[in-house]
Amino acid sequence: MSGARMMLAPLFAALVRHALFAVALPWLILYRTTGMEEMRFDAGYPAIGSALIVLGAALYIRAFAERLRMAALVTAADDAPGLPATAADGSLPTGDARPIWSTGVHGWSRNPLQLGVFLILTGECLAFESLALLVYAALCWTGLTLYLVLVEEPALRRTLGDEYLRYCRQVPRWFLPIRFRKPS
Repeated sequence: MSGARMMLAPLFAALVRHALFAVALPWLILYRTTGMEEMRFDAGYPAIGSALIVLGAALYIRAFAERLRMAALVTAADDAPGLPATAADGSLPTGDARPIWSTGVHGWSRNPLQLGVFLILTGECLAFESLALLVYAALCWTGLTLYLVLVEEPALRRTLGDEYLRYCRQVPRWFLPIRFRKPS
């Protein structure tokens, strides 16, 4: 499998997975809990819900575009090992190492794709005024946060070491830096 396919396959799998969680399952939940005749966008708070859906979609598209750009840079570096690194910070490693992308939306959220999905889900909860969607969104957020804390972040710490730890200190997991203890 080529380097481009290795970088793009997980990204497009994430796109399909997020579409399932942000569009298909919420529609199914609304359909099962309210029925088609009551599934109106103006049932709840359409202005706030619409704004959150658009904001979440824009964030998701921007983060996806940044990840595509990162995949292209890593693939180009792998295909031409003699060429210098061309990342925004000037240090894009080649080979099997994953670069830490800390510019753009990845500079203020470590998980902008997932944040976009949760903004969309929150907007859907408000737009359709659905308690079932609110419970679904809370379960999705809790499950993903547990996965990130217990599985993904420890694996990234082992793989990327001190560089990832610095990134975690600088960029919050979601959006706002929430600290439970004083920084040392």
